[in-house]
Amino acid sequence: MACRASDAAQKLLNVVLKTLDDDKAEDIVSIDLSNKSPMADFMVVASGRSNRHVSAIAEHLTEELSEEPSTAETVKHVLEHNQSSDTFPISLRDMASNKDIQSLRESQVIVWDEDGVRVHESSPSPSPEAVVIRIHKSYAHPGGVYHYRIEYQGKSVVYATDTEGYVGMDRKLIHFSRNADVLIHDAQYSDDHYYGALAGFPSTQGYGHSTATMAGQVAASAETGQLILFHHDPSYMDDWVTAQESAAQHVFPDSYAAYEGLTIGLSKPTDETENRERGSASKVSREREVKYVTHG
Repeated sequence: MACRASDAAQKLLNVVLKTLDDDKAEDIVSIDLSNKSPMADFMVVASGRSNRHVSAIAEHLTEELSEEPSTAETVKHVLEHNQSSDTFPISLRDMASNKDIQSLRESQVIVWDEDGVRVHESSPSPSPEAVVIRIHKSYAHPGGVYHYRIEYQGKSVVYATDTEGYVGMDRKLIHFSRNADVLIHDAQYSDDHYYGALAGFPSTQGYGHSTATMAGQVAASAETGQLILFHHDPSYMDDWVTAQESAAQHVFPDSYAAYEGLTIGLSKPTDETENRERGSASKVSREREVKYVTHG
């Protein structure tokens, strides 16, 4: 059965094509993928007269698409594509949960309390029992990505997936993660792999993922309580992941490689002094009954 591209996808395609035409892009080709790929409805290919021309087109496209309002329908469509049977074991429909799908902006704050889940346009003054989720938009991964800071009863966890370290570190992410009890940070590659010095593996600079060393540098600079390494490269064996943990610990001693079944306990602070002692209240279970990666 043929699949038709969504109205939202068609609208975005029209914006892209108009922008390319306005900027005098050359060799513009639009390819309909709606019946061929679960990841996208269209692919657009174009060229420019020079590197400067291409950079200007890319900058204009970024501006136009960022101004184009996303809708719940758009987000739901993307999630359904990402969780299709070709790429994910469970479909969005099969996930047993109540779903409130919204398109968020970096300036918004999510509050979850006795009144339910709400999105605020600015920094709220929630009750002490509220869970507060703040957003940081990063462009350290192709297409951009959101990082999240979850705060509850004086404790905080930062979740930073799909991010790549900059020269001199990602200062915005460091500020966003400042004094978090736990930083969960992308650490897909070893340094040798990332820089193209690992036999049989290409350099992954620009792929949008970090090394364990990069993650350790962010944790140290942000003065977080603990660093949890995740987003392990699926080609890495367990001993390679252990080596990643050791590499991070050289930079930030309280670093641990995530594994299936890992539990991190954050005790509720009893006074202001205990709240300042970042590392003492948080303990990572070292029982590793489940391996990082299962190889047949």
